Amino acid sequence: MPNHVQFSLPAWQRDDDAEDMIHIPLVADHPTPVFSSFKYPPVEPHPMVAHRRRKILRFAKIVIALALAVCAGVAIYMRFARPPRAVVMNPALDDVELPIDRVTSLWGDDFQCLGWRAVAGCDPTGKRAPAADRGCADPITRDMAGYCEVRNRTSGEIYRVMATTCRGIHEHGHFTCDMAKNFTDFSILAATYTHSPPLQVANVAKVSRGIAMSIYQEALPSVYAIVRTLRLHKCKLPIELFYRPSEVSLSNPIVTELISHYNCRLREIRDPLAVRFKTKPYAIYHSQFDHVLFLDSDNIPAKDPTYLFDSPEFQEHGAIFWPDFWQANYSLFNVNKQSLLWQLVDMPFWNTFEQESGQLLIDRRRSADALHKLMFYSVGDIVVGDMLEQLQLVWGDKDLFRLAWQNTSTPYFFVQQPPALGGLYDENSRFFCGVSMIQYDPLGDILFVHRNTVKMTGSPTQTQLITHVQQFTYTTTNTHMYEVGLRGNRLGQKSCYFLPDGVPNVVEGLEKTSISKVEETALQYAIEAGKLIGYEDTKYWGSTLELLEVIALYTFCAFALCFILNFAFFRFYYVEKKLYWFDRYSGKKRKYSTPIVLPRRVSRGVAVVLGIITFVGTACVCFMSSGPPDDVIMNPALDDALDWSQLKIDRVRGLWTDETFQCVGWRATKDCNPNGPRNPSADRGCDDPISHPMSGYCEVRNRSSGAIFQVMATSCRGIDDGVTFTCNTARAFTDFPQLAAAYKQPPHIAFDKRDVAPSHGIVMSIYESVLPSAYAVIRTLRLHGCKLAVELWYRREQIHPGHPTVQALVTHYNCYLREIYEPSATHFHTKPYAIYYSAFEHVLFLDSDNIPTKDPTYLFSTAEYLATGALFWPDFWHPQNTLFNVHKQSLLWQALDMPFVDMFEQESGQLVVHKPKCAAALKKLMFYSGHAPRLLDSLELVWGDKDLYRLAWLNTSTPFYFERRPPALGGLYDPVTKYFCGVAMLQYDAHGDIVFFHRNTVKLTGAGEAPVLTHVQRFTGRDLAAYNVGIQGNRMGQSSCFFLTSDFDVTPMAATPHGALEQTAISFATEGYDLAPPASLLQRWSRYVSHGVVATAVAVAGIFGFVNLAMVRLTTRKFWIQHGVKRKNSVPVV
Repeated sequence: MPNHVQFSLPAWQRDDDAEDMIHIPLVADHPTPVFSSFKYPPVEPHPMVAHRRRKILRFAKIVIALALAVCAGVAIYMRFARPPRAVVMNPALDDVELPIDRVTSLWGDDFQCLGWRAVAGCDPTGKRAPAADRGCADPITRDMAGYCEVRNRTSGEIYRVMATTCRGIHEHGHFTCDMAKNFTDFSILAATYTHSPPLQVANVAKVSRGIAMSIYQEALPSVYAIVRTLRLHKCKLPIELFYRPSEVSLSNPIVTELISHYNCRLREIRDPLAVRFKTKPYAIYHSQFDHVLFLDSDNIPAKDPTYLFDSPEFQEHGAIFWPDFWQANYSLFNVNKQSLLWQLVDMPFWNTFEQESGQLLIDRRRSADALHKLMFYSVGDIVVGDMLEQLQLVWGDKDLFRLAWQNTSTPYFFVQQPPALGGLYDENSRFFCGVSMIQYDPLGDILFVHRNTVKMTGSPTQTQLITHVQQFTYTTTNTHMYEVGLRGNRLGQKSCYFLPDGVPNVVEGLEKTSISKVEETALQYAIEAGKLIGYEDTKYWGSTLELLEVIALYTFCAFALCFILNFAFFRFYYVEKKLYWFDRYSGKKRKYSTPIVLPRRVSRGVAVVLGIITFVGTACVCFMSSGPPDDVIMNPALDDALDWSQLKIDRVRGLWTDETFQCVGWRATKDCNPNGPRNPSADRGCDDPISHPMSGYCEVRNRSSGAIFQVMATSCRGIDDGVTFTCNTARAFTDFPQLAAAYKQPPHIAFDKRDVAPSHGIVMSIYESVLPSAYAVIRTLRLHGCKLAVELWYRREQIHPGHPTVQALVTHYNCYLREIYEPSATHFHTKPYAIYYSAFEHVLFLDSDNIPTKDPTYLFSTAEYLATGALFWPDFWHPQNTLFNVHKQSLLWQALDMPFVDMFEQESGQLVVHKPKCAAALKKLMFYSGHAPRLLDSLELVWGDKDLYRLAWLNTSTPFYFERRPPALGGLYDPVTKYFCGVAMLQYDAHGDIVFFHRNTVKLTGAGEAPVLTHVQRFTGRDLAAYNVGIQGNRMGQSSCFFLTSDFDVTPMAATPHGALEQTAISFATEGYDLAPPASLLQRWSRYVSHGVVATAVAVAGIFGFVNLAMVRLTTRKFWIQHGVKRKNSVPVV
């Protein structure tokens, strides 16, 4: 049988080198069917037509492949180009005097740029580096330090401008020295800028108060929900909706509904420059209301905000602004002391929170100058342009308001309490994922729920995302501790904000807050709005990034599919060996090598490389998360010295009643001296807030007797920064010491107290996050041979008594659980509660992060304890160097009705108390801690509970021993820079031996932390007045570093008897951490991968498997018969 089939080609199909007879090889080892007859191939179209068709298809495939690759690259870029990470600043550069010259007039035609003058290091005052100089048109990036040198052509004078450190601009920003002309002209033009007058609304009565909002098509469901929520709260304020005609249709049913039924009016934005963020300043400037409250379209009010217009803060200042998550020393948007921003706007840096502009309350009549400056900052000048946006010195509009107000010296009130976070909470991993910003009113009540991470789209499938609230434990002295972390792809959310460990906070279920129904109601209204027009009209991709991520995923799938198909052909080719196909147009034998998508001559290796690159990019898009670094803690200013020995205050005898008390008002004095000359022009009413740095006293009158009393006398430092009070508080203030003196202690509770309790024991307060640390402390006690029983006090909502770590302590280490029933005994106040209600007569209280260096049982038998009945220890701070405003001028001493005591503040990480001997002091302690309202807390006269003990003992003349040696510090030490970073407080006993390692800055978590106590810093001076502790942040990898400023020595921990103590405690903490039930595989995965990513990966793997199986099955069909000839099927179906 022949092994070839032969036939002749037509002449037009032959090449010059083609043979007359063409042979199609047949495979000899397969059965050959019997041919009834031979048929010539059918007539094909003209070869040029087919050739052009192939070229067109090939070109289309290449274009599609390139487009998909570009989309993948853009998606990856945008993922990494999201708002920058917070930058750890070099605090040393903050105090550098920048080498800049102030240009006082506009340049005109006299400007000449000389170039960029680089300096070595990051200090613009440092040594010049001429090799790194740049030309006027060369880009200057973030990591370059130096200044631009420019010259006045007429006078020949040379100026140094735009001086910057390595942190002067945004990480993605750059500038050229050619911009120096506009840069220096910017502040000069801003100083004299006057914006065009606001547009007037015809035929509309003038309204004093109202709400303004800026709207666009995608935000309409959210706007509808906000307006409906306001009306639900009985808010009757009219609402202006500012819109651009290109973005919102006036015939939209949602717009029609709002105008018809909810007292809303449309206002068209006519300025072509007022786009995106700039619509907000436009709306406020052109509003018809004199007093305007601006709300973002995703900002849900928790109650009727009308009362803000009558608040003392607004009446006094004319504007109220709210803080953002970020502070100057910990800025996500590079708004820090080293930023070029301050040179551009020609104003000094001031250290405060950045602003969050989701809500703004402004009296336009009193803020005219600031509004003109705001409009200049917002839309810029036709000559210099929008320099703030070009240089990326601020993010959108959010900081423009405070900059404009500050630069024009226009007063405003900045809410002191940092925002809380609303979001989801995973009980198993104890991870909080914040998706909204919760803002407080000036009195500390929740007012706004800014759902700015996940918008309300009106989708009927959109669910509630705020199930818990994470609130910062706020006092006016601890805002430096406020820090927000950021992670991606957790709990099903793209971005999760949270207060990390070490930041004082509490997470509460939404049902326990005043906003339990706010989000649920708003979502119902948003869904109602979606139904008005059909959800598809409001449905949108949350961002371009989300759309590009989807495109990137499909791009990866396409390239992977191409690779599999090419691989299948690769297998098919080599299994069959040297298979050829017949080219009808050239008459030549050619291997089949044409891929499905890629051009013919591109190798399969290229397809593999492209697939791998796209896979890596997609993985980065899906799994990448970022978090900001730690914050910086600033040193407080020292108080001014003032002699208060002759302070004129009246002591009120007897409690006030409604019939006798009458507030007369605040009487201001001059020179920060309440005894100084009167200043009647600064007097205030009884409802007006009194704050730092006002001096004077409250005047009150007895209605019955007519007697006038001067109370609450304060200097400029009588209360801490950010604290306010009113003279209406005088009644509670003067009643406080009298109520404390008459206070009757509550009876001892015995709900879970053992019948026979030992006389001596240890008391601790625990909650779930400190369990590893508490476990380590108790195990260390037992390692030292301590046999004292331990009471563990807990709140049931914070920890379950069946927790494995708790049960291990109870079962094996002589511990007993005691539940806290009092609702007010929370946070710091659990400590006095635990001591007072303990079953022991002799109590040693230990914080859960306080590691004993030896068995502390001997403290009960020391001479100091036997003589006094109480042992207390000092803190770092004293009246000459106080972090918490506890000094001679403080209102604290008047509130307690006791003379000032010049001594160290107290550190309450360890307390030894003989309860029967100290009964009077304990009674006073319980009043200070638990009496409602908590006057000491509301006026922030003390920090938590730490000074309450010595104050109660002093006020009742109860003796106590106060350790005379101030604490040493344990921490890290850099022998090169000789910098010490203290993270623990080391306390002495009466013999001078270190007895406690209070690791209160870096907690023991049990999650494999490294030792941080490598050295000890001891005070060596004789004069305790020289004992001064400083604070710095973000040094040596720690968020806060404490250190002695003089008279000290530093000793390696290994040279002390306690060299192995910390490592032992860490190993115990790890053991306690491991006792907790391990997270399931799904829970561990959910920390890094969202459920959507996992589902997508499974789906893609399934598709790949199916396609590969299909190709394998397809290649098993070896032959097919066409025109009566056996022919290899080389065109796959897939």
